[in-house]
Amino acid sequence: MTSRTKTQALRLNTYAAKRDFKRTPEPPPTRGTARNKSQSHIFVVQHHIARRDHFDLRLEIDGTLKSWAVTRGPSALPGTRRLAVRTEDHPLDYASFEGVIPEKSYGAGTVMLWDHGTWSGASDKEMLHNLTQGHLKFTLHGARIRGRWALVRMGHEGQRENWLLVKDRDAYAEDDDSLAARYSTSVVSGRSMDEIAEGRASYRQASSSRKTTSLLKFIPPMLCTLADKVPEGRDWLYEMKYDGYRTELITGNGAARLFTRNGHDWTDRFPDIAEAAATIPPAILDGEVVVFDAHGLSDFGALAAALGSGPKAPMTFIAFDVLRTGKRDVRGQSLSKRKAHLDTLLATFGKPELIRIAPTLQGSGPKLLERIAKSGGEGIIAKRAGSTYRSGRSKSWLKIKAIAREDAVVIGFTPSSAGRPFASLAVAQSDGDRLRYWGRVGTGFSARTDNELGAKLSRLVRPSPPEGLEGLDLVPKKVRWVAPELRIAVQHRGKTVNGLLRAARYVGLREDLSSGKSHRSSLRGSPVPSPSRQTVSRDTKVPLTHGSRVIFPKVGLTKRDLADYYAEAADLILPHLENRPISVVRAPDGIDGETFFQRHPMKAMKAGIIRVPDPAKSHPDYMALDGSPGLATVVQFGGIELHGWGARLPDLNAPDRMVFDLDPDGEVSFATVRDSAFLVKEVLSSAGLKSFAMATGGKGVHVVVPLNRTQTWDDISGFASGLARRLAKLEPGSFVATASKSRRKGRIFIDWLRNKAMATAIVPYSVRARDVASIACPVSWSALKDLESAKPYTVETIRLSSRQPWAGYFNVDQAIAPRALEMMTS
Repeated sequence: MTSRTKTQALRLNTYAAKRDFKRTPEPPPTRGTARNKSQSHIFVVQHHIARRDHFDLRLEIDGTLKSWAVTRGPSALPGTRRLAVRTEDHPLDYASFEGVIPEKSYGAGTVMLWDHGTWSGASDKEMLHNLTQGHLKFTLHGARIRGRWALVRMGHEGQRENWLLVKDRDAYAEDDDSLAARYSTSVVSGRSMDEIAEGRASYRQASSSRKTTSLLKFIPPMLCTLADKVPEGRDWLYEMKYDGYRTELITGNGAARLFTRNGHDWTDRFPDIAEAAATIPPAILDGEVVVFDAHGLSDFGALAAALGSGPKAPMTFIAFDVLRTGKRDVRGQSLSKRKAHLDTLLATFGKPELIRIAPTLQGSGPKLLERIAKSGGEGIIAKRAGSTYRSGRSKSWLKIKAIAREDAVVIGFTPSSAGRPFASLAVAQSDGDRLRYWGRVGTGFSARTDNELGAKLSRLVRPSPPEGLEGLDLVPKKVRWVAPELRIAVQHRGKTVNGLLRAARYVGLREDLSSGKSHRSSLRGSPVPSPSRQTVSRDTKVPLTHGSRVIFPKVGLTKRDLADYYAEAADLILPHLENRPISVVRAPDGIDGETFFQRHPMKAMKAGIIRVPDPAKSHPDYMALDGSPGLATVVQFGGIELHGWGARLPDLNAPDRMVFDLDPDGEVSFATVRDSAFLVKEVLSSAGLKSFAMATGGKGVHVVVPLNRTQTWDDISGFASGLARRLAKLEPGSFVATASKSRRKGRIFIDWLRNKAMATAIVPYSVRARDVASIACPVSWSALKDLESAKPYTVETIRLSSRQPWAGYFNVDQAIAPRALEMMTS
């Protein structure tokens, strides 16, 4: 035994002396688990109902768990001081203890694992020193408790050593005192205190004791191809399109496991479904886990909240196919026969609130889609009745999204810098004599409609908005107002949290409506035939060759899949790309082949490509994209990533954004990057600048500051450089402001160099050339708190229809204040 382990054993003498390990299920003391220096230190919070109800905070320091009994539990409200009485050291194994300590034993009562995770902030040696000094500072990375905390010793009261537990003011601070009361179940088993006291086994414990190794193996799922219209005929079966998580349920031997479409085991995320499914005979079922709203529609937002820290709405597994029953592989049978097997398999299952079969919809496909659109549903799935089950994307299964149609009043337009009569139309919803701003319509126009509408708009220009217009604060400042006399038909894919139309597309001019009267169509629009298909290659008439070429081998995504993604994401990406020169990362043979960072367009790149003359007149033309055709051309020529300049045409010397790229060394945890992003946000906020966060899809986070194009590159670059250098000077152990690889070791490089003329940064919603096809994804600051990596979404997992994390981004009108500029550049 080394001197260190002897010391650890001595620290556990008090723990051992107080317990009879023949009576209590608590773990006996050990020598302390040997840990690799690179491993993170653990912490645990256990809710303990004994003689007094309290919470035990335990921090791993030098091989044992230093422990404090916290009355009333931790509080995330800064300034709230919770009494924390120091107790004896506990062994590391205690971090996994949950159960009942019997009567007449020390600490008799029920113990729940309320939270667990890791902590950071200092070494063992420093923490031991600080412990003797009576002041500990640390950062917790748990499921429920996060951010910076402090333990401060008050003194001794008899044999008691009293401390105070205090939450620091940071991004995880809260404005109320509800943290401890908010969670009443175990973070590990999901059980309540009563269930633990009654000895009810958690599903996780029960299933782990069974022979789950005998379960059938995961099979990659069959995937739908996006289509623009519903196929008709007797050979097609129709199902509702659900908005949830595609899931494979594998049952057998009294156990069950649930897997994501990429084969990740999510059984612990769906414990109620897994527990219920354990009674199903051996099988592999394909389906979707959803949460239903009050109207019986699947609600992805509610599902995401239920899987996170939000309200725990009940989840349901919707089964729509079966791949195996017992030892029988039925994938080679027709869909109709597989559905019959599914009916037989679940005929006696008695918990439809947890597991149910997706009903086959009866009737005409187009009329079914019309009904679904009117009810607010996602869309429809069409499947060939005779199709066999083949892993991967197939045209035997089609998904058709419901597209709502509405009539809107044109109240203005945004000017175009590309020579068009306008860039987009600002529209309003009309209800009697009331008008409310409804958003912008920026796609669906042809050269003919451009000219036709442009002529009409020019005659209606006025200096002010329509009288009584509601939602005026949501209208972009660059909108030019017109008299509200034109009515147009638009298609859209729902509404944002602000009530604005999402992905609105121009359909036509409503000349049948009198210009002197307001008109409002029904709130639930009906689907109309799309004037063009939804995949980029078809929507824009740009041919897509070699569509089946696999671009991302690890996840099996093809060139066609990439094209489909950019088609669906176009309405989110294009506002960031409009008139912005770009560079493209190309991988014509897939990401495992050679890649190119291309700044100039190839001669054959024509559709949707704007050629941008070099401002210095010393290089070939650069390029910008003109709408969806440009995206299609990029994909056709092997493009994956889109990197944009920091300015837009026509004035490339007037930056419209500032980007801070927090680029961590490989040793830095994402939690540290995340906390650093909030620090940059705070510094920017103190300078009067609003900022937005983006998970880059790589390793780091971008903090993006929209600007009103009134300052120069020297101003922006000077400010960004000054901020980065000040933070590096303030916290030299955490940050560097230079690109040197050697100086970056163990730190975060605050990359401010993107704030120079012609420098680029990844565009929001761009795919990354990474093995999982991750997305550079904008996130709200509140959502960033919960992210566990810089790759929260991939092409396969992102839900574009429900995303509005940067609400108000394009309405921000700000510049760096002279005083802030002077301070950062001095």
